[in-house]
Amino acid sequence: MHRFADIGAAVIGTGFIGTVHVEALRRIGVDVRGVLGSTPDRGAARAAALNVPKAYGSLDEILAAGRHVAEAAGLVNAVNFNNRFYPLHQHVREIIAAFAAT
Repeated sequence: MHRFADIGAAVIGTGFIGTVHVEALRRIGVDVRGVLGSTPDRGAARAAALNVPKAYGSLDEILAAGRHVAEAAGLVNAVNFNNRFYPLHQHVREIIAAFAAT
């Protein structure tokens, strides 16, 4: 069984939601080891701003980094759906639930 502290992650995308993912992963104890931006320069700038140790230059570079998502590797592959707890999303959910209850 994996502990969150044992999991390393790379985040693809360094815009608003990429930054949200980096922060959300850190809050649950995941070690964010790298990011991939829309360009190598953008990735490097955002990695520095977010204090992430590595800016990958391409998706191929991330995939060649020795991390696997296949079941045979015995490692975890996950998608972080953190935006479901955004206040706006919760508000919309409440509106829909109230409408459905009528």
